[in-house]
Amino acid sequence: MVPDRNVEYLFYQALIGVWPPGLRPVDTEANQVARRTCRGLHDQSGREGNEVSSWTNPNTEYEVAVRRFIEGALDTSRPNQFLADFPRLHHVA
Repeated sequence: MVPDRNVEYLFYQALIGVWPPGLRPVDTEANQVARRTCRGLHDQSGREGNEVSSWTNPNTEYEVAVRRFIEGALDTSRPNQFLADFPRLHHVA
């Protein structure tokens, strides 16, 4: 199952860290910045963790699956319960 719980948790931490307070999830530009930042963080941390992928032996299938998860979580082209709930989570964090 991709991502595993630790990678998913890292995604939530990263998203809270890069998302400016008060920003609405439907803000397209901010959403794109969050996507790029989270994808880059996951690529780097996944390879440096050397558990499923590494710099010398990248597991592109796994990395693509993680990116697909990130894209789905931040997808504004459809009703998205995660994005609807995210402002409350972000406010508490």
